[in-house]
Amino acid sequence: MRIKELAHDIGLSNIALVGNKIRGERDRDFLQKKLPEFRFLGFIPFDDQIIEADLQGAFPEDMAAQTRLSFAEIVRSLGDGSQ
Repeated sequence: MRIKELAHDIGLSNIALVGNKIRGERDRDFLQKKLPEFRFLGFIPFDDQIIEADLQGAFPEDMAAQTRLSFAEIVRSLGDGSQ
């Protein structure tokens, strides 16, 4: 909510979120229920390969297939403005 306030202060009105480290539908439902006024571009699953790559300062070449699909969903959402 603080980000929403700061964005408003600098004139940003089109705000969307990405859920991160999602362990399952329960996490996804929780975020959508707690933040109903926001549009979610997508949800990135919890993926140990991304965490390891981050610790090494590298791109996570070997991320799980579901993680790749999640990133593709976010890109599509950015392009068409859908949820």
